[in-house]
Amino acid sequence: MHSKPYEIALIGIGGTVVGALLGACLTYIFSLTLANKNAKRFAAMKLREAFGSEVAKLSHPEKLLVADSWRILERSFEKHQVAVNEFKFFLKGQELEAFSQAWREYYGGPADDRPNFAQYANVSPEEPNEALSRIEAILKFAKG
Repeated sequence: MHSKPYEIALIGIGGTVVGALLGACLTYIFSLTLANKNAKRFAAMKLREAFGSEVAKLSHPEKLLVADSWRILERSFEKHQVAVNEFKFFLKGQELEAFSQAWREYYGGPADDRPNFAQYANVSPEEPNEALSRIEAILKFAKG
């Protein structure tokens, strides 16, 4: 059985249309995935940047006076919270839960969610290390 020329043309056109639609769909999905990854990377960069100054200050506890850690962190709470809220948007499930727990442990808020940075009033040389370790627990999520 021989195909007629117009049947061959229709098959060719149909294959081209299906191929173009499939290509467009795959490109769209890939673009959305890439845009989401880039947005998460940017939010992670902003999160690391938000804590950068405080990490630098707390990394040298010998230069801190009593209660300096507490004041430094309290003054920076709003900028930290903004970066945390932006980054949270890109997390889901257990990762979001673990990140939220690390954030709550850092700012030490009781049940009413008010921050309690008095826990970092460095009365001993170990206090800045505790604040740093809690900040690092938050920032580890921004490395992935």
